[in-house]
Parts: sequence; structure tokens; C-alpha cells
Amino acid sequence: IENLVGLGLCAGCGICESMAGSDHVEMTLRHGRMRPVVKQKLDNVTENRIMAVCPGKIVTGPDASQLNGSEAGIMHPVFGPLRTWHRGWAADEQLRWRCAAGGSLTAISSFLLETGRVQKILHVRASLKDPTQTDAYISSTREEAAAGCQSRYGPAAPLVHVCQLLDDGVIFCVVAKPCDIAAVRALGKLDPRVEKQIPYCLSIFCGGLPTRDASLQVAEHHGIEPQDIGLCRHRGHGWPGLFTVARRSDGKEFGTTYTETWQWGIYKGITKYDLQWRCKICPDAVGELADVTCPDGWLYDAAQKKYIFGDGVNPGQNLVLSRTARGEALVRDCVAAGKLVLAPLEISELEAMHADHYPRKCSWPVRLFAMLLFRPSTRLSVSNYRPWSALAAASFWPLWAVFRGTVSRLWLGAH
Repeated sequence: IENLVGLGLCAGCGICESMAGSDHVEMTLRHGRMRPVVKQKLDNVTENRIMAVCPGKIVTGPDASQLNGSEAGIMHPVFGPLRTWHRGWAADEQLRWRCAAGGSLTAISSFLLETGRVQKILHVRASLKDPTQTDAYISSTREEAAAGCQSRYGPAAPLVHVCQLLDDGVIFCVVAKPCDIAAVRALGKLDPRVEKQIPYCLSIFCGGLPTRDASLQVAEHHGIEPQDIGLCRHRGHGWPGLFTVARRSDGKEFGTTYTETWQWGIYKGITKYDLQWRCKICPDAVGELADVTCPDGWLYDAAQKKYIFGDGVNPGQNLVLSRTARGEALVRDCVAAGKLVLAPLEISELEAMHADHYPRKCSWPVRLFAMLLFRPSTRLSVSNYRPWSALAAASFWPLWAVFRGTVSRLWLGAH
């Protein structure tokens, strides 16, 4: 585990603590990221089991068989298995406004709890002790699920409770990042309880995980000392909402838009999106292994001829992508129950509004090839993610630039 962390491959998911127990492995905040600390030496059996599940060591993609029985389903070269695809949002307008996008994941989670299909929802929310940090959270009610709405742009270890919930016989749903879902699916190959007790996995499209430093820098920009941060809301209260921080001492809030907050592309924001190395080589930031994936459903600006995000003036929208038969049925049932609203979506719209995922999704084989050549010890084992289809969707010169950049980072030890 420690070697994997040192190589920059740790995703910070917390599955190792869950499998080994916190008396042996504990997730802690180190240099702004959640990382495991080995407190007691692990026996070989336990360590081998963890390495067979860890998304920093191995990631196995979806099987085409999950499209069986779907008349319209496709295996997209970039976005993976799709049985159904729509725009969507929570039917509860207040929830829709409060959430990071359209509130679809929160609406689906609430439906699962209210109908008794699951007993708990395992997800994350802002820490009550320090709102710049993010805690794994277990919800039992609709209100608790809603308390964890809104995206968290910072480190979290959402899977630390997985094995305890399995031991307790709890039926639960996991709502987490794509790499976290990969760990749950891998655990299911070792532990038959996963199939029975985790009937649903829900995910997002992920832009990668910045450090906690981003939140601290935004607070500092507004003159708030770390000990006086009483609120850190990365999104929500409008779509996509402001990055909002508040002083604990007097409750005064300060908000910045996406472009005012982040340094990316042409935007010169307050803080940079300092991704961890594992995110930069990720083969799946679009949640291919989830039952349902709900990314942002950006709006089209006809004048600019591109998909855009606003600064909180638009009602939130998700894309609701079902990837398994179980997920397809779940979406259908949520709509029938009046919890979720759907609207038509074309595949071409999905491709246009999330075109930013193409460069990383199409270049992961090149990044891993560079690692194999120049740092074979840092290899991430990847299968079932259609490498030739990914490469075919890109052109030579961008891939060459990715290869050179990856080699440079490996040579300089910047991974």
C-alpha cells in the first residue's frame, strides 16, 4: 500500500481501510489529499485482497453483455455502455435548485430509501467539523441524503464504511466517483455479499480530484482564516452555483463563479485544479461501471455555437445515463413515481457538451504505455476499456503531445 502511494497511484478511496480495518490502515489527510497510513503490518492474504480491489492497482471495465436485452443500447467508444440516455432533473424544484446540477442522484437516492429498496445510502458530504474537508456519510432518510447533495471539489475517502456495512448485513447504495465504483465492482469479485447487499451504484462524470488547498486558497482570497471557515460549498444553490465560503464568526458569505474560481484554459481564477497523478492517467472518468451515471447537462448557446455553463441563473440539469438493466429499470421507476423528470437527449449532444472528456479518455492507453516504458513499477493494470477504440477516436499529434508530457512528468518525478 505504501509503495503504491509513493508511486502516485493512490486514488484516496478508502477501500484499503475498509478491508483491513482502521486499526491496521487509516485514511488521513496528507499534503491536502486523503492517503492510507499503514499502522500495523498486514498479512499477505489481506494485502493481496486489497491489491486485487484497489483502483490504483487494477481497473476492469464493463462487459458488453450488460447491454443484452436493450434494443437501442450502444457501447460508445468514449462514454461506454449506454442503455438509455436523457436529460433529467429532480421533480422537487427546491431540491433541484439546492443541488450541484439537476439533483438527479439525490432524487434517485431518496427514491431508493423511501421505497425500501435499500436501507442506507453511502455517499459523502461536507465535514461538520471542518467544511473544507469531506466525510464519508451513511444516510438512512431522504433528509440525510439531501444533506449530502452538491459536488465536493476536494479529497474524500467514501468507501471506508463499505465492509462494515456488509458485515452488518445492510442493503445499501453507493454514490461515488467512477474510481470508487471500480473498487466496489472489484470487491464484488472477491466477496459475494456485494452483489446481494449493494444492488445499486450511482456515479458522475469526474474532472479529477484537487487538494484541500483549493478550498483554503479561496477562503484566503476572501480574507477568511482557516479556523474561521464556517461554510465551504463548492456548487449548488443555482446551477452550477457559486463557490461559496463563509466566516464562522459572523456568517458572512462570499461567492465566486466557476471562471473566477478556477485556473484552467483561458481562465485566470483564484486557485488551480491540482489533480493527483492517478486522475491524470484515469481510463474512466465517466462512470462506466455504475448502474446510472448523472453528469451535468450543459446548455447550448446558439450565438456562441457551443455548450456553456452559467453562473447560477439557469435551472439545473443532469444527463441521466443508464448503463445496466438494473439501472434502466431504476430510472424508469423513479420517473413513474414522480421523483425524476426526463427530456430527450441525442448522442451527438452528449458528445458535444462533454467534449472535454475526449482528450483524457482517448489518451489513457498512451499514458499507460509511457509508464510501462519509463516507469514500469508505476503500472496501472487496465482491461475492458476498449483501448483501440479510444485511440481511433483521437488524432496523432494530440496523442504524441500526451506521450511527451507523460514521459516528461515521469522523468522529472512530477507524478
